[in-house]
Amino acid sequence: MHACYLLLIRLAHCDDVDLDRKLWTIPKDKMGREHVIPLTEPVIALLKLALKLSDGTLLFNGIRQGKPLSENTLNHALRSLEIDKNTHVFHGFRSSFSTLAREHCRLPSDLIELQLGHIEGNQVKAAYDRSQRLEERRELMNVWSSYLISLQIHQ
Repeated sequence: MHACYLLLIRLAHCDDVDLDRKLWTIPKDKMGREHVIPLTEPVIALLKLALKLSDGTLLFNGIRQGKPLSENTLNHALRSLEIDKNTHVFHGFRSSFSTLAREHCRLPSDLIELQLGHIEGNQVKAAYDRSQRLEERRELMNVWSSYLISLQIHQ
């Protein structure tokens, strides 16, 4: 799964994912902002598996029926891969995405920030520019997917 919104993925509902449109919509936050994430083919394949295992409500169930995975579960998964907490924590995937997408994939910073759901610092621009640039972000995520797959191949 991509770094973008990995912590929120544990709270995702099956209805948030539209496999036909290849989009994951994160419901409005406390500021009233909805965030749409373009999905790549490798992610869609993983989500199809997750949906088969799901209870039909939450995309990823915790131990208790109807309860989401905890952040500790995700960090424990990293520990089981022998990645200690001083090396990486689950929330760190957002930073990893931001850094590696810039340095290794040479992706545009403004698209990376938009993909991460960050708010434009210029208040005037933020007030007027409500574009989501979904097609550009879809291409960004395709480049990112290819990069991640290349890392798997080189292991």
